[in-house]
Amino acid sequence: MAQKREQRYTILVADDSEMNRSILRSMLEESYDIIEAEDGLQAVAVLQQKEQEISLVLLDIVMPNLDGFGVLSAMNQYNWIDSVPVIMISAESTHAFIERAYDMGVTDYISRPFDMMVVRRRVINTIMLYAKQRRLAAMVNEQIYQKEKYTDASPWDYYAKSLDHYIIHPKTQALLEKLLLMLRDEGEGPAFAYIRREVLKNDK
Repeated sequence: MAQKREQRYTILVADDSEMNRSILRSMLEESYDIIEAEDGLQAVAVLQQKEQEISLVLLDIVMPNLDGFGVLSAMNQYNWIDSVPVIMISAESTHAFIERAYDMGVTDYISRPFDMMVVRRRVINTIMLYAKQRRLAAMVNEQIYQKEKYTDASPWDYYAKSLDHYIIHPKTQALLEKLLLMLRDEGEGPAFAYIRREVLKNDK
C-alpha cells in the first residue's frame, strides 16, 4: 500500500534582501514549500495567482516598488487577509510601525535578526491556528447548506441536523454556536477575529 503523503503547507516569503530570504528558506524549507518575492508587487502578483494555495505570508516592511504596508492594503482590498495570515518580519522596531501593521491585520511580528526557534514556532502556531479557523468555517458552511435544504425547520433544527454526523467536543460546539451568532449579527471579520482569540487562548 502506498504511504499517504504528508501535507506540506506553502509559505510566501516577501523580502527584497536575498540574504534574508535565503535565511528564512533554510530555516523552513525542510517542512514547507517556499515561494519567494523580491518586492511587494511580486508578492501581490503571487497572491493573485496562488491565494488558495498559500498558508502564510512572511512579509518585510521596507521594500522597493511596493512596501509591506502596500501589500497589506491589497490583501485587505481583496479580502485575502481573512484567509491568509501574515507575519511581519522586519528590523524596524518603531512602535508606530508595529501598531500600524497589527491594525492592518497582521497576525504576528518578528524582529530581525531571526531566532530560528522563534521563527519556526510562530510559523507553525499561526498556520495551525488558521487551519482550525478554516475547519470551523467549513462546518458553518455545512450548517448554512443544511439550513437552505431543510426550509421548514427552525434555525437550531438546521444546526442540529448539520452536526448529526460530527463528533464535537462541547467547547468546540460552544465556539460554533457563538460563531454562528456573530456571523449573523456582526459579519465575518469580527466573528473570525473572536475565533482566533479563543483558539490562541486555548492553545496557551
